[in-house]
Amino acid sequence: MRNNTVQTIRQAAMDNVLVTINYIDSKGNFSERLIEPYEIKNGSLFGYCLDKESIRNFKLSKISLVTRTNTRFTPRWAINI
Repeated sequence: MRNNTVQTIRQAAMDNVLVTINYIDSKGNFSERLIEPYEIKNGSLFGYCLDKESIRNFKLSKISLVTRTNTRFTPRWAINI
């Protein structure tokens, strides 16, 4: 995990801005997800995945790229970043 990954996620969360992550799951499958970031805890990002329409956790070590979007969101829950 790179420090700038966490910083990008934290800043986006504080600004209520969506992030796009490139993620490799436990089976080695790659996916790109659009996320509302809510919390970073125990090495994981907890966020609402717009693609899956549910809250998900993503291991920070499995995120290969994070990109801040220009799209703002209205938080569904408290943001604990």
